[in-house]
Amino acid sequence: MGINKNFVSTDGLNAGVQGDDIFVGVSLAAAGVLAVGTPICRDLTALPGGLLPQDVNPSKLFQNARVSDHGVLATSANAGDLLGVFQGVGEQGIAYTNNTGAAQYYPAPCRFQGIGRVLAGAIAAGTAVTIGSILVISNANIFATVGSRAFGTAIGRVIAYPVNTTVAANSAAGSVAVTPASMVGIVAGMSLVIDQGTLQETVVVASITATTFTAPFTLAHTGPFTVQGILSTVGAAIIPVPGASNTQAVVFADFNGIG
Repeated sequence: MGINKNFVSTDGLNAGVQGDDIFVGVSLAAAGVLAVGTPICRDLTALPGGLLPQDVNPSKLFQNARVSDHGVLATSANAGDLLGVFQGVGEQGIAYTNNTGAAQYYPAPCRFQGIGRVLAGAIAAGTAVTIGSILVISNANIFATVGSRAFGTAIGRVIAYPVNTTVAANSAAGSVAVTPASMVGIVAGMSLVIDQGTLQETVVVASITATTFTAPFTLAHTGPFTVQGILSTVGAAIIPVPGASNTQAVVFADFNGIG
């Protein structure tokens, strides 16, 4: 079946995440992008199993890779039930971009059981994505949305949101407000790992606004510096509804019981 058992990532915040993966040959249109966490559906026009339907290229990653099935994005007219969620290539979770000028198949590790990353979002008139939400696929979006569990559509339950952003400006020591590139997932009371190396410290968020968070910093930091953490408070809104555009972010979800 092409399953990679007990895949373990050693990449930063993803360290220790494990589950079962299946390699799927994903059809990607010219100039298409297969982002980390994108749901992949069965291609109803292709037979399952076999090698990727393309000429072997010695320089291509996963040369002669055998896949269990052929997949397409959920937005494709050929999309069937959910196969899994693309976890990226390698420990760094590299995404695919099709620059060949024509449709191309790519061998993609898709998580179907265990804990993995999902590109989740809230549609403009929808419900906010919160910790504990059930994520389902939709043929209207390449990302997953909140919904009710049903066969072929349910991905899993959101269990955490990995905060991974930066602050461009310098920050002094003391109780100060900083403006990160993204406030998604940052809430009062959560711990954040600030900066790297000898300047790394952990702070607890005291308060937030729409664009800033305030915390007691022990050290001064020179921008840009990193801000990382994991939000896992049940019911905490990680992607708010307000706003005219779709907001998307990668979340951690428990994929046990897809469908």
